[in-house]
Amino acid sequence: MTVDKVTDFLDRLSFRIRKNTFVVLDNASIYRCRLMREPRQVWEKCGLFLSPPTI
Repeated sequence: MTVDKVTDFLDRLSFRIRKNTFVVLDNASIYRCRLMREPRQVWEKCGLFLSPPTI
Protein backbone atom coordinates (compact mmCIF):
# COMPACT_ATOMS: atom_id res chain seq x y z
CA MET A 1 0.00 0.00 0.00
CA THR A 2 1.28 3.45 -0.87
CA VAL A 3 0.32 6.86 0.42
CA ASP A 4 -0.94 7.81 -3.05
CA LYS A 5 -3.42 4.93 -3.06
CA VAL A 6 -4.62 5.69 0.46
CA THR A 7 -5.11 9.42 -0.17
CA ASP A 8 -6.89 8.70 -3.45
CA PHE A 9 -9.27 6.31 -1.67
CA LEU A 10 -9.93 8.78 1.16
CA ASP A 11 -10.51 11.60 -1.35
CA ARG A 12 -13.13 9.58 -3.20
CA LEU A 13 -14.69 8.39 0.05
CA SER A 14 -14.92 11.91 1.51
CA PHE A 15 -17.15 13.11 -1.32
CA ARG A 16 -19.52 10.13 -1.12
CA ILE A 17 -20.28 9.98 2.60
CA ARG A 18 -23.55 11.39 3.91
CA LYS A 19 -22.76 11.61 7.63
CA ASN A 20 -19.68 11.94 9.82
CA THR A 21 -17.37 9.00 9.27
CA PHE A 22 -14.36 8.03 11.36
CA VAL A 23 -11.51 5.96 9.93
CA VAL A 24 -9.19 4.32 12.43
CA LEU A 25 -5.61 4.03 11.17
CA ASP A 26 -2.71 2.11 12.60
CA ASN A 27 0.60 3.81 13.26
CA ALA A 28 2.17 3.11 9.86
CA SER A 29 4.58 5.77 8.65
CA ILE A 30 2.55 6.49 5.48
CA TYR A 31 -0.28 7.84 7.63
CA ARG A 32 2.01 10.40 9.26
CA CYS A 33 3.59 11.86 6.12
CA ARG A 34 2.93 15.28 4.61
CA LEU A 35 0.74 13.86 1.83
CA MET A 36 -1.74 12.63 4.44
CA ARG A 37 -1.67 15.81 6.53
CA GLU A 38 -2.34 18.28 3.72
CA PRO A 39 -5.83 17.11 2.61
CA ARG A 40 -6.98 16.35 6.14
CA GLN A 41 -8.80 19.68 6.61
CA VAL A 42 -10.72 19.15 3.37
CA TRP A 43 -11.72 15.66 4.44
CA GLU A 44 -12.87 16.92 7.84
CA LYS A 45 -15.07 19.57 6.18
CA CYS A 46 -16.69 16.72 4.26
CA GLY A 47 -17.22 14.79 7.51
CA LEU A 48 -14.35 12.31 7.18
CA PHE A 49 -12.19 12.12 10.29
CA LEU A 50 -8.99 10.14 10.73
CA SER A 51 -7.87 8.62 13.98
CA PRO A 52 -5.36 8.74 15.49
CA PRO A 53 -4.42 12.33 14.74
CA THR A 54 -1.25 12.85 12.74
CA ILE A 55 1.87 13.99 14.52
